[in-house]
Amino acid sequence: MRRLAALLALGLLLPAAAAADGESPTPVTYQSWQDISHGIALKRIERKSPRLVGYLLRVEISLPEITVFVTPGNGAEPKDAAARNTTEAFNDFNCAAAINGSVFKPLPSAKGDPVDILGLAISSGEKYSEPNKFDAILFPSQQRGLIAKPPFNTTGIRNALAGYHIILDQARVLPSSDKRHPRTAVGLSKQGGTLYMLVIDGRLPGYSDGATLAETATILARAGAYNGLNMDGGGSTAMVIRDENGQTKRLNQPSGGLERRVGNHLCIRSPMKYRH
Repeated sequence: MRRLAALLALGLLLPAAAAADGESPTPVTYQSWQDISHGIALKRIERKSPRLVGYLLRVEISLPEITVFVTPGNGAEPKDAAARNTTEAFNDFNCAAAINGSVFKPLPSAKGDPVDILGLAISSGEKYSEPNKFDAILFPSQQRGLIAKPPFNTTGIRNALAGYHIILDQARVLPSSDKRHPRTAVGLSKQGGTLYMLVIDGRLPGYSDGATLAETATILARAGAYNGLNMDGGGSTAMVIRDENGQTKRLNQPSGGLERRVGNHLCIRSPMKYRH
């Protein structure tokens, strides 16, 4: 009954968030899941009014063949990390899927420019950015994850990256901004064995207006997430996969026209690739 009540509450929050922007929303439509690699499935999300286009990945990180990887820091070089856009990170680190990650500064002008990560970042057991006030997603093993608030116990954590703040807490959408923007978000199932990676395009009139944080959380919950975290969004939002021909493919349309180079990424590696 508690789960049912939570889902009913989610259904009520989506129209309320939309009404704040002066429009009564049409229903969000979801394509069927499409397997794109071993343990990774994709679906497209769309709404006619206000316009919304997004992409959602479901990753079975409980499978031993699936590896979750946060792109690394830059070692002894200045600042925390070397900037890459999501396509560059996807290719450099042999990913099957990747999204942009943490908030960072400053905005880089070229690949490799040094940037600071705002919040926790751990790659393959190496911490390269200390936590701040931002919440994070942590992977203590390759088979599960957790979303948490600081302070964090990072003992045994292999990979982790901060976002902004939790937007879905035990299937409950948390109160948040009602403004629509491009969004990147992650979610986890109740036991932490299924990872959801979501991007929503925005600031593209006639194509996609973006989503509120409540709408973003609701989409994660409907997909099966129990907890969810808002990541860096806006012009940073990007999702890249490998297409049926084995070629690198960016799914979304960046709001600035070109992919932004960012501080780090959440990468999925999968050894077997196939399409139905």
